[in-house]
Amino acid sequence: MANVVQIPNNSPRRKALASVKRGVLSAPLRVLIYGAEKVGKSTFAAGAPKPVFIGAESGTVNLDVDRVQPANWNEAVGFIEDMATEEHPYKTLVLDPINWLEPMCWAKVIELEGKGSLNIEEVGGGFSKGYEAALNPWREMQLALERCWTRGMNVVLCAHALVKNFKNPHGPAYDRFEIAMHAKAAGVFKQWVDAVLFAELQTFTNVDKRTKRVTGVTSGARIIHTMPSAAYDAGSRWKLPEELPLSWDDFVGAVESEKGRGAELLARIDAMLDELGDDAAKTAARPFIEKHKSNADRLAELANRIAIKIEEKKAKEATAS
Repeated sequence: MANVVQIPNNSPRRKALASVKRGVLSAPLRVLIYGAEKVGKSTFAAGAPKPVFIGAESGTVNLDVDRVQPANWNEAVGFIEDMATEEHPYKTLVLDPINWLEPMCWAKVIELEGKGSLNIEEVGGGFSKGYEAALNPWREMQLALERCWTRGMNVVLCAHALVKNFKNPHGPAYDRFEIAMHAKAAGVFKQWVDAVLFAELQTFTNVDKRTKRVTGVTSGARIIHTMPSAAYDAGSRWKLPEELPLSWDDFVGAVESEKGRGAELLARIDAMLDELGDDAAKTAARPFIEKHKSNADRLAELANRIAIKIEEKKAKEATAS
């Protein structure tokens, strides 16, 4: 029997409690923005600090930005890996549009697992198995993007939108805007980013009093939606205004404002818990704080509950004296 060589691990292990971090951490942003063509998604991304674009060149021809256009899936992932590992001046990585890379992803899957298949729907014998297989390279790309983000880069994913019939489980089906790529692939990135934004021209409806005909009228303003609705999917880790101008600076300003409010509330809650002097209340509050540390409204609710307990404590002390 071969000798088993034991390699000692002489590196001291960090103590878990000594490694715990408290408070709101400053981190780069991960954003997915989608909408109709030419609404201004690329311009939004170009407003981020020192961006470099990976994707089709057609959307950025009028923008003075650095860009690279991959020829295939391996090049696309390789370019992202380069951004994660090599020295460069860029602070934001933009995929524009990410759905432009989907045919490259499918071609890679057909190459590896197609066994003579001519298209993604035939891979694995059909029944959506090709789309399931495509999730593996998509996750490979997501991990490469994660390394860029961990390095300190903002990551902006731009995507086109399409109108798709939504099978409403609570009532009649209706049309809504969705990301123009397979839903499961889109889900990989929607779950990873900090914010999903829907961009469009601001529109209003006008009803003709005589004919009752409804027409859409645009103000010309370009906006982003940050909250979900029946017409589109959107959302973020923060409570932002439901509508913002289609501008990177306006978006970041709203995020920083919410982060600042959350940081103030966290500090206030810590001071109030110390004033309350109830160890059981502190222990009970910690899971709530950890879960909602990015939601200033929920933190405000907790602060109000602690304030009530402090007043009750003061009342009892006054009665006892």
